[in-house]
Amino acid sequence: MRFLLSQRAASLNVRVLRFLGCQAVAACSRAYLTWASPAGKRICPCLDDRRGPPYAPLERIATAVVEAVHLARDGRDSPEERAKVLSACSRASILSCAYSNLMGLYRLLDWGGGIFPHFNFRQVRFRQCSLTPSDVVQFLSCAPRLETVVFLNESLSGLEDAFAHRVRPVGEELRSVEFNDAGLTGADAASLLEQLPGLRSVHFQAMDLSGMRLPRLRKLEEVRMLDCCLQRDDVLLLMTQCPNLKTLELCGNPLGADRPCTWPEMTRLRLADLRHCELSAEDEEALRSKLPGDAQFESRVCMLGADPASRLHQHTVFESSSSEDE
Repeated sequence: MRFLLSQRAASLNVRVLRFLGCQAVAACSRAYLTWASPAGKRICPCLDDRRGPPYAPLERIATAVVEAVHLARDGRDSPEERAKVLSACSRASILSCAYSNLMGLYRLLDWGGGIFPHFNFRQVRFRQCSLTPSDVVQFLSCAPRLETVVFLNESLSGLEDAFAHRVRPVGEELRSVEFNDAGLTGADAASLLEQLPGLRSVHFQAMDLSGMRLPRLRKLEEVRMLDCCLQRDDVLLLMTQCPNLKTLELCGNPLGADRPCTWPEMTRLRLADLRHCELSAEDEEALRSKLPGDAQFESRVCMLGADPASRLHQHTVFESSSSEDE
């Protein structure tokens, strides 16, 4: 009974402190400090290393109530310490890691005998953390509830081989992925999409994905492949294998060709962005004829959408999430 009462009190403490938005109340008196520190540990809904020292020692935090984890360059001394944070904060739903070394994470998340941590993360963002393809696949295996994942400036060439050696399902609930300047090849991207059939949205940018042989992807609704060295044949296959696309953005890919082609029908498409794709006026007109009448089509110099007002809303050609917003 005493245990149940302490659990309920801790839950109330968490809710009150979350409502207040800070723990300044703990500085008022020793009684308040005790109230705000169940079992001698501080209630910390957000473990955030981005603010600089002093950093919160893991053993001083009630990790069971941590909701978000933000790892930064100097927050912990080693990948081992950062892996301990991930495992301890197993109920957190948000994770961001910026310039924090995580090389070898796959070994740290393999506890032997088929035992491994189970994460509750829903949204994850990695930026320049020295991850390897094996680290990525192992992390995905430990985060079955993951919905959105972003990788920025990682060296992940060889992801296809890492997926080939996986021993557990990955990304069963994953709906959105972004890889920006991550060194993927066409084979890596195709393997990723094949292993994650539940994806609804993909964003690839600043990589060479030419020769990508995609599987059939009926659930995919949004594709953004910007500056990915795609050729016309790559895009024809993409459009054929993803018949239910609503958004297709291909800025900066050399899709021009001397020979004519037959573009696939894209009956569900609502936005097509093919600026700076080296398409001729004839190619653009032929492609436009394969889209619904109300679809917005952004071409070399203008938008041929049905609504003239939509032409006023131009956006940056290579808009991305690579800016530091954590």
